[in-house]
Amino acid sequence: MKTIIALMLTVVLAAPASAQFSLGWNTRNGTRLAGDDVDLLLAGVAKLNGTAGLKVGDSDDWSNPKTGSYGSAAITSLFQSQGLSCHGVHHEIVASGQTPPTPLDTTWCLAPDGKWKMKN
Repeated sequence: MKTIIALMLTVVLAAPASAQFSLGWNTRNGTRLAGDDVDLLLAGVAKLNGTAGLKVGDSDDWSNPKTGSYGSAAITSLFQSQGLSCHGVHHEIVASGQTPPTPLDTTWCLAPDGKWKMKN
């Protein structure tokens, strides 16, 4: 799952004007998210995914004092997709203290095996 998020962040956060996509955690301004930043981002999503009675507006913040990176994740929608319970998550990510935040939207669904998975 971390690899999927890594590739997604690489494409979504890469500089839109440059048409240059590299593997890694580059944001629009070229700042990189460290691996432990991504771990914190994913831990926040996991916390939201595990929340009983999840509702639109529920959120979780994360920060990494070592890198200066921080962000938030907020539930934007709850819905059914192909018989699965799903929700939209909006992220605001600040890599190494660089602003403005980079937005990222993901969709997570509860798979039949009982695990939350990011929907492509």
